Parts: sequence; C-alpha cells; structure tokens
Amino acid sequence: MGGRTFVSEARSLVVDRTAPRLVQQMPLPGTRSVSVWQPIQAVFSEALEPGTVTSESVALLSDGAEIAAVPRLSPDGASLELIVEGALPVDTVVSVEFATSLTDLAGNAVVQPAEAWEWTAPGYLPLGGAVSRAPEEYETARFVSLSVDADDQPVVAYVNGSVRELLGVYVKRWDGSSWQPMGEVLGESEYGAYIANSILKTPDGRAPLVAWLQSVSGSPVSAHVRRWENGAWTAVGAPVNPLMESAGVGSFAFEANADGAMVMAFREYWGGQSQVSVWQWNGSAWAVLGGALKVNPTWSVNGLSLMLDTAGRPVVLWGETGPDQNTQVYIQRWNGTGWDTQAPPLTGLPRATALDGSDSLIRVGASLNSDGALDVLAFRFDGSSWVRMGSHVVGGLFPGRTDTGVSQLRIDKQGNMVALLVEPELADGPALSYVQRWDGAAWKPVGGLLRPRPDGVPQYSRLAMNDLGEPILARIEAIAGDFNRTHLYVYRPNN
Repeated sequence: MGGRTFVSEARSLVVDRTAPRLVQQMPLPGTRSVSVWQPIQAVFSEALEPGTVTSESVALLSDGAEIAAVPRLSPDGASLELIVEGALPVDTVVSVEFATSLTDLAGNAVVQPAEAWEWTAPGYLPLGGAVSRAPEEYETARFVSLSVDADDQPVVAYVNGSVRELLGVYVKRWDGSSWQPMGEVLGESEYGAYIANSILKTPDGRAPLVAWLQSVSGSPVSAHVRRWENGAWTAVGAPVNPLMESAGVGSFAFEANADGAMVMAFREYWGGQSQVSVWQWNGSAWAVLGGALKVNPTWSVNGLSLMLDTAGRPVVLWGETGPDQNTQVYIQRWNGTGWDTQAPPLTGLPRATALDGSDSLIRVGASLNSDGALDVLAFRFDGSSWVRMGSHVVGGLFPGRTDTGVSQLRIDKQGNMVALLVEPELADGPALSYVQRWDGAAWKPVGGLLRPRPDGVPQYSRLAMNDLGEPILARIEAIAGDFNRTHLYVYRPNN
C-alpha cells in the first residue's frame, strides 16, 4: 500500500485434519438387555460443530426404520444425547447411525465406528441374576412355582440340591433389589431323599403356602404343606399319604383360595393299578373326598388337573387310557357330599385347563395347521357343549413349522383369562415364551417376547400376574445346553 511493506512476526498455522471419533457410548454395542428408558448418549474425542447436529445427521433406527429422536449437544460440544418421546420399542434391534454431514469445528466428518452401534431392548428384563445360586457345576433348579404377594412382589418356590447345597424346597422373595430367602429350606437333606413338585400359593398375599412331595430312604411318598406365619414356616396338618398303600405318585396338584379352602390331589399307582384321590383341609386335618376316583377299573390313569371354583369347591380332571391306547378324560366337581360330572368325557388330554371368573371350564388343545405345525385352540364349556373362544388360534406368531404350546392358563386380578405360550421362532429352535389375554372376543398379546438367553436353553416357564395386569415370568434354563445343570430366572416386562 503506497509502496509500503508490512511485516509481522512469524506465526505457525495448524490445519485440523483429525476427524472426531466415538470414545464412549451408552448403551454399549451388542447389549441384549437394555431398558426401554435407557438414555442414549455418545461422547466424542473433540467438540462437534453445533450446526451439523441435526435429525438428518444423527439417526435412531428400530430394525432399520427411523424412530423420531432429537439430538441434543452438551455445552462443551463433545457429548451428544438422543431425546426420544416415550419408550423405545421392544424385541427389535435399535441402532444409531451418523451421516458424513456430522463434523467437528474444522469440518472433519465423524469417523464411523468399527462396530455397529446397535443393541436390543427385549420384551422382558431379569429381576436380578439367577434366583438359584449354587455353583454352576452343581446347579439343579427344578419344579418352579411363581406367585405375587400383597405388596406386588414376586415369590418363587423351587426344588434344588446337590452335594454342596441342602436338598429341599427353597422359597425366595424379591424385595425390590435382590432375592431374599423366606425361612429355612423345606424338606429333608439326607442322602437318598426325594423332593419334588413344589407348589406355591399366595391366596391372601400375606401368608404364602407351599406344598411338595417327599420320600426319604425309600419310605412311601407323602405330601407336605407349610404356611408362612410370623416369619417362619408352620405345618398345615400331618403329611398326607396316597390312599393306596406304598403307592407312587405320578402327578400332584395343590390349590388354595383367600377364604381358607385348601385341596390337594394325587395320581397314584401301585402294582399295575392307578387312581386319583382328592383331599381337603377341614380346619384341623386333611380328609379324602369320596374315596378313590376312577371310571374304568382296568384302565391306567394319566393326567391330572385340580381347580377351585369361586365357592371353594374342588373340580378335578383326569384321563384314563384303555387297551386300545385311546384316552377318555373325566371332569367332576365336589358338591359337598359327592362328585358330580361337569361335562361329557373328552377324547384326549387337554394341554391345559382352568376355571374362568364365572366358573366356566376352559380347556386348550392342539390342532395341525397347513404347515404341519401344532396350533393352540381354546374352548369354553357353556353348560352343554364346548364352544371355541375366538376365530383365530391362540398364539402362533411365527410362520412355518413352529409348534405352539401352552404352559399355563391363569386368571388375572381383573378376572380375565391369560395364557402362557411357548413357540420357537424357527422350526426345531429353542422356544421363547409370551402371554396372551382373552378380551371377550379375541386373544390379544400382553407384553413382549421372552427369548432364550445366550448362555442357556429354556426348559419351561411359569406365569403370575401383578396388580397392573402385567405378566411376571419364571423360567428354568439349562446352563450351556446341559439339561443336568439348570438355573432359575424371573423376568418382568420391559416397560
């Protein structure tokens, strides 16, 4: 300018060519048990350019479909949070993707992570770790029974035992943060003891009842009942033996209601003979109701189901198989002095039975579909015939040859029938569990899917309903596919 030259002190210019990269993520990639309310946050190695942080540059996806989410940048520009309205979807793969338009202050695009940032929000989350906590090499949890107490907390009873753990019936309650034992282990611990068929009931929510079968050193099998009172287990009468002397017990059932009614039933056998006996608590002792139950003297008894109606009267169902291998099923109700037939005999054992809120009998059976797979059908007895409940099958979520089974029928606290179903996603694969509720016209899903754990193979599940009408599930799982080693887990809905 005007022939004049201006000279400044030498300065070094640094051109930022280092791209920002992810240094921290929540949830972690590959996580399989994420809450639907889990915050979604990312921390970068340097600050981002605020103007590039948009819904177009940061996408939240569910099975590849975009979920509405607003990205929010921290004041220092290095942390990003995705704000989602409501809960994340369950039983899908949730992922976050960054576009090349997301940059740092110098315009460098964010480095794409080497591992896809994706995770799963399952339909159910475990309540703590395994309820049964013996060393895995000795774990043998079985015969699980599940209920919910008056405080809406789950309670479980199960049989466990090994050379390192006391053999018997364990009862534990979830206290909101962990599983706590309720009193001592029930049953015998000596070598050669037989403990089986633990059944838990919480009819009034405050005084749980547990029944189980027991035999020690070859003694006859007997049924034992305990009630939780004042912080300890108290015997409800003396042990009950089947009517047949020295009989074995093929099936055992126990029911109780909030009015104090308690009943148990045996499918008992000895010397090629078999029969059913039903016992009722009369306030001071267990008394058999009407003697042995059997219609065809030379047929074999198989299958047993026991229910209490709204008046506290027992309803019993059993099957008898003849020489031609055809099975007839009989249903009878105790009238106070004798047994009344409730419905014409059925052909073939039902998969499950229950009484609804109006004391109508409900049964479910199986039918082959066009894929050659088993579907579940439900029927209600209207007093003269069995009427199908709904025009569609119960469950049957997956295409192809995937058999659907029913593990339990229950009545929720609102009086609605609910079914616990099992079905593999792929033919011959491990089964997952899910729940459906009858709404008066159709079976509708309740909650999501309880899929197999990566390190376990499901064996069977049990269902309880909380005060909100939500399902709580307990599941016995074989450890690493070894059916001689099993754990017990309890799950709640991920909502």
